Amino acid sequence: MHLLTSTDIDPEDFDAAIEGYGLREFQFTIDEMLAMEHSSRPTRLLCALVAAGMLEIHVAKLPKGIYHDKAGFFEDKEGNTVAFCGSGNETRPGVSKQGNAERYIVNWDWNEKGTWADFGEEWKRDLVDAIDNHQYDGAEVMSLTEIDPRILKKHNVSLDLDHYSQNEEDEGRLFNYSELHRDGPKEHQLDAIDIWINNGHRASFEHATGTYKTATGLLAAEHSLKMGVKAVVISTPRIIISQNWLKLLEKCYDSSVKVIPCWSEYPGWQERAHEVVNSSRQAILVFVNDSLWGSKGRSVCRSMKDNWALIADEAHNWEEDHADERGKLAADFMTGFSPTHRLALSALIADPNNPSPAESLIDFFTNGDQGRITDLLDLREAIRRGFLRNYHYELKTVEVPQEAIGKSPSESASDIWRTFQNLKKSLAPGDSVKLLLDGNRRVLTYTGNTIATADSTMRDIQREWNITSALPMKFRKVTSEESQADRTRIIEEFNYGRTRGLVAIKVLDEGVDLPVADAAVIATSTSDHRQWIQRRGRILRKREIEDDTVARIVDYILDISEFTVEVKQILLEKGGQDLERIREFALSALPGTEAEIESLLINGGWS
Repeated sequence: MHLLTSTDIDPEDFDAAIEGYGLREFQFTIDEMLAMEHSSRPTRLLCALVAAGMLEIHVAKLPKGIYHDKAGFFEDKEGNTVAFCGSGNETRPGVSKQGNAERYIVNWDWNEKGTWADFGEEWKRDLVDAIDNHQYDGAEVMSLTEIDPRILKKHNVSLDLDHYSQNEEDEGRLFNYSELHRDGPKEHQLDAIDIWINNGHRASFEHATGTYKTATGLLAAEHSLKMGVKAVVISTPRIIISQNWLKLLEKCYDSSVKVIPCWSEYPGWQERAHEVVNSSRQAILVFVNDSLWGSKGRSVCRSMKDNWALIADEAHNWEEDHADERGKLAADFMTGFSPTHRLALSALIADPNNPSPAESLIDFFTNGDQGRITDLLDLREAIRRGFLRNYHYELKTVEVPQEAIGKSPSESASDIWRTFQNLKKSLAPGDSVKLLLDGNRRVLTYTGNTIATADSTMRDIQREWNITSALPMKFRKVTSEESQADRTRIIEEFNYGRTRGLVAIKVLDEGVDLPVADAAVIATSTSDHRQWIQRRGRILRKREIEDDTVARIVDYILDISEFTVEVKQILLEKGGQDLERIREFALSALPGTEAEIESLLINGGWS
């Protein structure tokens, strides 16, 4: 059975169908799917039909409006065909209390009056072209698995038709924000843009992870182009982040704006960049920091003199550090160039534990007509204003067996701390599986910094799941070991629900588009303040503005209450960064969490 539908798909139906496509590799029959408790409920029938290969879903996307044709056909084994069109109006505004007059037209190919060629055959041909060849007049047709869920729309059909209208794209706009979020820009984004403009197009936006920083940057890019700069330069620290910007630009910007990726995967990018900046066409050049700071990037920027805009994503990577080659390149670039518009984006530009390396970049990007300007939107405020979800923070105490203790206080503390790190990794698979079984659809497990640890954790989670549940599920990891294409595919599978458990190391800490992760397990310690701020933000994003679900974070603390004073003092120093993270996470979590966590810390010897 094939279904051709519009982009107006209920999110729960979309998730169920995508999950069904993900289960196909297990080759279940419909009877086997319906025999599973998880798939036998009426709301899960869509998943079961897709998983068993009995239903294919295709989506028709129109430039404006939605596909709303009502036609279909079915055949028997001998090839006899019945085609039909028409519908019963299922929307509330179309239903009358006195009953409705509806019409359906049915046609069959053995019709003796010979009307098949004029009606039914045409209906069938249109649908076959759409389903088999993905060709339909006036629409782009894709398989459901090819659809970016962000283009799906949920119209409010309960509105009176006399007062119902669809948002039309503003005339003259280069950036169609509704392609990202149907509700348009949020107030904090527009306020931030105004602050940037009023400071002579100089500012940094320190907005919590998940509050649409990238979209705010796209708004700034549109403004700069309208102000007449030769080009907007967007630069990020990693290819995967630049690819995300590239994807959004191609999706949301008017085709009159030339978008050019500027790094080594695109041979000839320098020539194309020079060509477009020397023409009258508006352009956005997307760089990776290394390609921007290198000789080719400098050549392109030099050709624009000062008449260009610079947007730096994850801008803390521009910190001046003369002991690091990239730090020296960033400092040299800021000394040598003066773009007329400058904007820095980051959840946290200066590390509060070591702020001095960020001084130069803050001055370069933010020092404008009104002085240094930074627009702040921290996580607590973002949650309060409804941009991010609330979260439940669960802290688990871990006891180290006595036999792990060494001889001297220093040796004992080192052994205990090492054992604690290993125990966290052994506990993480069970806690990750429990989160999934508790109904969290997507779970991130943050493990150590090595590929071997991520691989081991992924296998342990898979083993734990296979023991605990009969429902088939695959788990993935994202590390530097996977190719760029594989990482992109795995992240998309996670975003769309085909992969529900993901093991991650640092590659996911910055800029990667993970809009819906419902829970996380933190099985690693880190002294990087930004890193754990970003990791927390990854799971607080909302699916849509009405999303009132509560995210969950599972974290671990070592119980040091029974150790000697000497050992405890060393462990207090080793766990100082963990303690800072735990108190910060508790502070922003659901009401009552802070007191609960503080009690656990006191009982665990951390007072």
